[in-house]
Amino acid sequence: MKRTTALSLLIPCVLAAGALACASGGAGVAITCTPPSVSTDGWRVVDHGDFSIRMPADFVAIDVQRIDSRVGAYRAPGDAAEVTFDLGWYSNELPPDQGTYAQYDACTDVVGGHPVRIVVGGLREPSEIGGRHVVAAAWRDIRSSDPAVHLTVWTTARDAAYVPTLLAIVRSVELKRATGD
Repeated sequence: MKRTTALSLLIPCVLAAGALACASGGAGVAITCTPPSVSTDGWRVVDHGDFSIRMPADFVAIDVQRIDSRVGAYRAPGDAAEVTFDLGWYSNELPPDQGTYAQYDACTDVVGGHPVRIVVGGLREPSEIGGRHVVAAAWRDIRSSDPAVHLTVWTTARDAAYVPTLLAIVRSVELKRATGD
């Protein structure tokens, strides 16, 4: 995987001719967008129609309130980590954001057969379950019949040791293209 580091938070990530170009925001990011070497043996596949995602078998579905899109969430035992998704017109595209992240690494790659922006980092404020470590991914225009439909998967964990697992979850997404789509 080819990687280019930038000093500015405003330099976008691009995927050109199969080469991965990334930008880092903040110093001391201990983990990158690089695919982790985490075994997914024993993980389950959860099908959500437009996409599927793999996660550890002990993650359980939790209720979340939808507004204008399809959403879902899963939690690890002991609230150690959380995985959420938002599929719809207004899903977060994960732009460079100094206010949200204390530090982060961002890259663009292809996951699930579609370009994706991945962000790995530390949040300035902990998430609802107390997680400060985040791995998120945003796929834009995933349906040819309705190009304004986007998918964002947002994961958080309390412990940085969980980040490779979160990155493996995000990178396990498979987008489905209906034949008539």
